Amino acid sequence: MKASLTAFPKLTLSVLFACLLSLASGLVVGQPTKDDKALAAELYERAAASYKEGEYETAIGYLEQAYSLDPDPVILYNLGRSFEGNAQLDKAEAALLKVQADAKTPEEVQVRVTADLKRISNLKNNQLGELSIQSNPQGARLSLDDRNVGKTPYSDKVAIGEHAVLLQLDGYQSVETVAVVGKDTPTQLNLELRSLGRELSGLEIASYVALGVGSVGLIGGLVTYFPAAAASDDLNTAVDEGKWDVAKKAKSDGKLWSTVSTASFAVGFVGLGVGAGLLTYALLSGPSSEDAASWAPDAVAVDPLNGAVSMGWRW
Repeated sequence: MKASLTAFPKLTLSVLFACLLSLASGLVVGQPTKDDKALAAELYERAAASYKEGEYETAIGYLEQAYSLDPDPVILYNLGRSFEGNAQLDKAEAALLKVQADAKTPEEVQVRVTADLKRISNLKNNQLGELSIQSNPQGARLSLDDRNVGKTPYSDKVAIGEHAVLLQLDGYQSVETVAVVGKDTPTQLNLELRSLGRELSGLEIASYVALGVGSVGLIGGLVTYFPAAAASDDLNTAVDEGKWDVAKKAKSDGKLWSTVSTASFAVGFVGLGVGAGLLTYALLSGPSSEDAASWAPDAVAVDPLNGAVSMGWRW
């Protein structure tokens, strides 16, 4: 009895210690380290750039490495999309089904996965329809379901169902819409791109500032002219009536208002002259109307999830 009493606590402590080690190792094993996550993020960004250029095979290589370091369902989702872009539909479907079954997959990605799987199923079953997209002006960059497919005009057979359409052209607002493609009737979209206009040059901004200052100067000159004229009348009246104290004050006031008015008019005329000159020079030396659109920045679809690149990538 005595031996068993001394042996029991030793056995219990050993078992507990072994369990704690097992639990601790279970918490560590399979969890990506900070360095793993950093490398996975770098590989992910490289994959995003490759995907954007239509280099799907290169993107697949980067994403497979990233997923081996950090098994995040969002990385796997983009791997599936890259498989689809590379026409590897079976692998794309398998990856997306795994993403769909993962409880850690963000809700926004789950919504996308459902539509993606339906589209892939239609492609595999040859459920195709004709889609044509025209834009005014033509030559806009076209993204279909987050994949670059060239420029407008566009015409091809795609899976039936809904397709996300994104048009981008330098100097124009981007256009996002949804094309619903049927099997029997061709679907045609005619999209109008609105010009963003052009940015003002530094000379134009300076000219408008000068014109504004000149306008204020003229207004100030007119406003102060009337008190100066009134003081002059008061001075003449006071001298005629022999009111020398009043005349002295009127002379002082008149001199002040006259100086302010003259200075304001001077600023006004100089400002207007400089502004008009700068504006004329800017308009004559600036780009022609045909090149004006190139001044405007490119319209880019911003992904709402943590500033990740567009084209459907998530992080």
